[in-house]
Amino acid sequence: GTSRLSVDLHTAGYRSVCSLDVEAGCVAHLEAECGPREGMLFVVADISAAQAGHHPMLADASYEMIVDKGTSDALLCVEGGAAGMLIEAHRLLVEGGVYVIVSFRSPKLLRALFTPEALSFEVAAVEEVSSSDGGKHISILRLVKTSAGVKEAPQAIQDQIHTFQQSVMDDWYLSEHKLLTPARQTDL
Repeated sequence: GTSRLSVDLHTAGYRSVCSLDVEAGCVAHLEAECGPREGMLFVVADISAAQAGHHPMLADASYEMIVDKGTSDALLCVEGGAAGMLIEAHRLLVEGGVYVIVSFRSPKLLRALFTPEALSFEVAAVEEVSSSDGGKHISILRLVKTSAGVKEAPQAIQDQIHTFQQSVMDDWYLSEHKLLTPARQTDL
C-alpha cells in the first residue's frame, strides 16, 4: 500500500525493509515518494497467492519479521485471501521469525483467526491499544514461527485454513459480536 510504515521502519534503523503490494501503482507511488534508500526494496506481488508469484525476493525462510498493517483485515473479505497470506507469511519466515498483525479486529478474534493448527505459529503477544487521541482501538498480534514448513500441498492447507477462519468468524458473529440481535430481528 501507500503507508509510510516501511519508510518509518527504515528511518528507525531497520536496514533491510521490503514493501509489498499487489498493485503496481501503489508500489510505484511509495517508491517515488521515498526515493532511493539503501536496503529498501519495493515488490509487486500477491501475498495471498501460493509462492507469491515465485518472486525472487520472496524465497522460503528469507525474512526474520513480517509486519501486516491492515492487509489481513482486507483479505478476510476475499475468499481464501487471509488463509493464503498466513501460509505465505509462514513460508517466508525463518524458524523463530515474527509475524506482526496490526488490525482493527479484537485481540480475541485475531488470536483465534491466525493460529490454526495446520501452521506452527505460537502467540507471543496480543494486545489492544488506543490511538494517541484516545479514539480508535487497534489490536496487535505477534506470532512466532516455531518450526519449518508444512507437509501438505499449499492449496490443501489454504482450503483447510480458510474453512477454519470462516468457522471462527461465524462463531464470533453468532456469540461474541452478534450482528442479528433479537431487537434487530424484530425490527426487520
